[in-house]
Amino acid sequence: MNRLIPIWIDGEKFIQLSQLTLEQADKLRKLLPAGSIKKLFFQGIELPDCILFETYEYWFNHYSPGPAESFNEF
Repeated sequence: MNRLIPIWIDGEKFIQLSQLTLEQADKLRKLLPAGSIKKLFFQGIELPDCILFETYEYWFNHYSPGPAESFNEF
């Protein structure tokens, strides 16, 4: 799995859950605390499914499967 590149908005780094596969986004959503998904506006575009990059990065490093693993295992 490739690591996403964050977007900078108002000095903070974010990713959109919609950049992940549906399966990956669902697995990550289940681990997120309430209120961590934010709706942001960037260059006149509404981004309804943003999370802090540091949250994504933690998930990527600790919960995402390696190349030989499957998301069905957790």
